[in-house]
Amino acid sequence: MKLLLANIAQHLSLPDKDLNKLTSYWKSDQLKKGQFLLQSGQVCKFDTFVLKGSLKASIHNKSTHKEEIIFFAIDDWWATDLHSFHHQSPSYMTIQALEDCEVVKLSHKNFELLLEAYPTMERYFRLILQSHSAALTRRIYHRNALSAQERYLSFLKEYPQLNARIPQYLIASYLGMSAEMLSKIRSQLRS
Repeated sequence: MKLLLANIAQHLSLPDKDLNKLTSYWKSDQLKKGQFLLQSGQVCKFDTFVLKGSLKASIHNKSTHKEEIIFFAIDDWWATDLHSFHHQSPSYMTIQALEDCEVVKLSHKNFELLLEAYPTMERYFRLILQSHSAALTRRIYHRNALSAQERYLSFLKEYPQLNARIPQYLIASYLGMSAEMLSKIRSQLRS
């Protein structure tokens, strides 16, 4: 829980007594490697913060019958289908643990109660959402404007910690290329 409180403290100045009270809104949970946090068709009931481990969020492309990676989440990141969570509607995404994970979950009900009790938390979640939105916009730009090699180099620069923890075939999917293409790019870069 300390990691979550440190994350909040990076964005907000709250007295220690308030920071400690915030923990009562979250529930700790553990996921084993391969376990699902969310499956397609389910309603996302929790906004989830990763304390330890890694997860992938994906969709199943019906035309290619392949898994397409939407995002990764590692320590100190959020792993949530925001649309499903905020609208309490079925998700198109699946979120699955790539490693054993420790997470804290904020239910939709507790999210609303938290914002009522601590209105300054609205700012925190707005800042997190702005960061998420900027990352998505950057990703769309990269997918449409950069070559496969440029996308990979940008990924390495932006997310060096992911390259060491996430299987290469999943990174390839995230970058919109085949695993073979990524392997070829990596070989060219080593030459």
